[in-house]
Amino acid sequence: MGRLVKESIAFQNTTFFDELTLAFDDVKNLKETDVGDSEPIYRISKIIKNHTNLNITIDAENDYPPCIDIPNIDRNNPLINAAQRAIVNSTDGLTMIESSNEVLHGTVNIKTAKVSGVFSDIKAKMYLGKAFIQGNKYSSQELAAITLHEVGHLFTYFEFITRTVRTNQVLAGLSKILDGSENQEKREVALLSAKKALKLDKLDLSQLKDVNTKTTQVVLIDALVKETRTELGYNLFAESSWEYLCDQFSARHGAGVHLATALSKIYKSHYNISYRSLAVYLAVEMIKVILISNLSFLGILFLVVMFDSQDGGGYDLPSARLKRIRDQATQYLKNKQISDVERRRILDEIESIDKLLAEMTNRKQLFTYIHEFFSKRTRDERAYRKLQYELEDIAMNDLYVKAAEFKLMGNT
Repeated sequence: MGRLVKESIAFQNTTFFDELTLAFDDVKNLKETDVGDSEPIYRISKIIKNHTNLNITIDAENDYPPCIDIPNIDRNNPLINAAQRAIVNSTDGLTMIESSNEVLHGTVNIKTAKVSGVFSDIKAKMYLGKAFIQGNKYSSQELAAITLHEVGHLFTYFEFITRTVRTNQVLAGLSKILDGSENQEKREVALLSAKKALKLDKLDLSQLKDVNTKTTQVVLIDALVKETRTELGYNLFAESSWEYLCDQFSARHGAGVHLATALSKIYKSHYNISYRSLAVYLAVEMIKVILISNLSFLGILFLVVMFDSQDGGGYDLPSARLKRIRDQATQYLKNKQISDVERRRILDEIESIDKLLAEMTNRKQLFTYIHEFFSKRTRDERAYRKLQYELEDIAMNDLYVKAAEFKLMGNT
């Protein structure tokens, strides 16, 4: 988990979360017909802008569940224009490599959770359905936590884009040097600069000593993918990883427990298998067996598609997702500088999440067992995910929680 911890946003104060909560308090006091074009909705956009510099407008004139429309990065996008100019206008490959961090004329700051420059100019739209944000099902704090999760989607997307563009610039600069020079010393300097720019500390440059440009680029990209998988413990491109980073974005703004309670409500409303009693679980699986015996192949395939997403499939189980939100609180307790008041708040949040976790039971559906039986890849993925969870449990064990409790007892 090295890079994931290293490149996650730092823990922030709760001001962003608190201001969003107050805005949703005001939204709930409006008539449903007045929500869409209201001052509190505009205020939410301003709050997001003030705290992140992200240019997000809120659309509450719909019935969608909360989601954000990630902008397309096409040839007319300022991100791509900046990257293309850097590649086209530069004649010095080494300069391109060494300046790869500056190509976008904008930054994604994981310490402050803010963007700047070109990232502040790109517009995105967040959808918050009227039926979802009004009423009593979700509290204002839960809505604020969900909003932070959606903001996290755009922030982490931009952070990923910076890495992608940086990689492209490094490869382009390296290509200019390797294609235009037979000088071995110059090649070695270029390769060393590329290794440093891409942060590939474990890459053995000796394997690239005498290979052509295309092979060099393939080796570098392969090294990047392997390092990402190894250090993150995840494929960064996978949706479950993206969801985790967005949950983390919300939790590190102080909204973790409220995101957990909101997710619990959402899972229950979808009758997720994690909340089924043993009797209901067995009854549902028995019904599937009966249906299978009376259906055609296409009918069985339909059932597989319909039901197999309920127990996680390629995504994190509900309990794993809530456990990871809890882990953020545990991580925060490692900070010895937090006050006793803050420490007490975090311990209370951990206790609340533990109660939510106690309501869940990890179960597999019939189709999942069948799928795993026939698919070695699926079995391997589950085994890897299980190993990753176990490693996370070691890193975020309850010794930190107990230490915080003892510290509070000693200060009373």
